[in-house]
Amino acid sequence: GLFIAEPLQLNTQVDGHLIVALVMFRLCFFVVINYIIQMLYVGRINKLAMDLEGNQCENAHMYMQLVCVFVFNTSIFKELRDALNLAHVLIRAPVEQDQPINSEHGAVLLAHQDHLERKSGFVDQFSTWQKSRSEFNIERKWTLFAMSKRWKMGCLLLLVFPRIMVTLLLTKVGTNFIVRASE
Repeated sequence: GLFIAEPLQLNTQVDGHLIVALVMFRLCFFVVINYIIQMLYVGRINKLAMDLEGNQCENAHMYMQLVCVFVFNTSIFKELRDALNLAHVLIRAPVEQDQPINSEHGAVLLAHQDHLERKSGFVDQFSTWQKSRSEFNIERKWTLFAMSKRWKMGCLLLLVFPRIMVTLLLTKVGTNFIVRASE
């Protein structure tokens, strides 16, 4: 969710190019690391299932295997439903209109006149920042109103599609593991 919403709140005039670049790098880095860890997990389960080849339960306890597979798939379907709900939110989210959205803040910094004035020294900048944090308590509500069609498609392809694929792969590998386990 943060990958979808936070970039929509960024404002280069308020936050600056460096903060925008760092936020986008952080978001992409964590999404990639998340998928790498999930695929390592699925690969490890698959290796364990292949090592258990031939250790299947006897047919006398077939109902226990079915119950275990049912319970596992029930938890997997919750993850699949969450991915489909995310796709639904992305599809139904409003698309950005032609007029720019005026924002009083960026994702990180407040747009205040004191922030736009350049102070010379570090102490001046720090005191201005501290004053703005204590005096201006603006409640910032993040919205999805600035979402473009391109951002929607990117989120669907980079978040939803891989999440569904990992879930389906985990379903196959996990069910294989449960069926082959002797316990």
